[in-house]
Amino acid sequence: MRIKIVKGSDSLGLCSYLLDPRKQIEANRDPVLDTNMSGRDAAELSEEFRFFRQLNLNVELFMCHYCVSMPPQEKIGTDKIQAVSQALLGKAGHGDCQYFIVQHHDREHRNGVQHWHIATSAIALDGKWVDDGFIRKRLRNIEQQIEQELGLRQTTIRPPKLRHNLTTGEYRLKERSGKVLPKEKLWQLIQKATEGKPTMTEFVERIQRSGASVQLYGLEQGSARGISYGVDGVAFPGGKLGPAYSFNGVQEHLGVSYEPERDNEGLRQLLSHPLPIEKVEATEPESELVMVDQAQQGQPSADEMMKQVNEAIARIRQRRINMQSKATAQTLPQSTAPESRQTDQQQTGQQPTESEPAPETQEAIAKAKPKQDIDWEL
Repeated sequence: MRIKIVKGSDSLGLCSYLLDPRKQIEANRDPVLDTNMSGRDAAELSEEFRFFRQLNLNVELFMCHYCVSMPPQEKIGTDKIQAVSQALLGKAGHGDCQYFIVQHHDREHRNGVQHWHIATSAIALDGKWVDDGFIRKRLRNIEQQIEQELGLRQTTIRPPKLRHNLTTGEYRLKERSGKVLPKEKLWQLIQKATEGKPTMTEFVERIQRSGASVQLYGLEQGSARGISYGVDGVAFPGGKLGPAYSFNGVQEHLGVSYEPERDNEGLRQLLSHPLPIEKVEATEPESELVMVDQAQQGQPSADEMMKQVNEAIARIRQRRINMQSKATAQTLPQSTAPESRQTDQQQTGQQPTESEPAPETQEAIAKAKPKQDIDWEL
């Protein structure tokens, strides 16, 4: 199993999210599986949490939200959910705190993962603060203890350098689309390309034939020292995929060997003349691991995309200058304003501009704008 925690102070926001009827199979059914509280809707439960918060006003983040996920395809009943939750609350220090448990069903049909949520307080009923020092590290040990005590399937924990972690935004995008993300495709392709402990030349060749792109840095100085990967028009520095996927990481953790005298000439040939793509079978439904080379698809590279964004920003800045000039001209008497605007345009050689940016400008801005995360959703 996997246990995550989020701490905060918005009790109503948390209770509203957990009791959202859209995450239930039957919207009219009481979703609370177990609780020691009297409230039965978001407002009442939130008020109870806030009332007991008065026992210790020094605790700012008085709400704790735990999310427990089972391994794919492993299902347990309500009694076992309650047992796991009670064990978690006790081991994490919330044994004498308010809590309620809710199971969500919105992900089960997508990836076969059963999960539920626990809302609890960081303030015990006697007013003492629940110490949450090193809580995320402690949760890894709690997971193993609960699995052993309750006879659940043991979950293998990868070494930190070999873990595959999506950001919150990437995880939510995957939940919405149900498709394999570019980062996940690269993880799969790189793992397959490192089978049998290949040389660096063989590794790059396998990556290219699988449909991804590779760039090495430092070859012109006589020894490569950096690597990046790209697929579906999205590029990642090796280190952004994880420590095991950097140039040094693939050698240290994935068994790729590199000798400049042996590999450099072959690597230069591969980077200047990429190999044709071989078809790769998909490992997940609704996913395609047959990627087409970036140049063949006509998709812009990362540098070209950045150039487009910079050009869009320059157009926006110029538009603002034009609008300011137009606003200044409008403050002049009506008899002189049209002539002034025409004179300004003739002097600058600029054409009159629309009040809205061009579609390509809007698209570039939308791509560059970061997404905002939701506070309580895991």
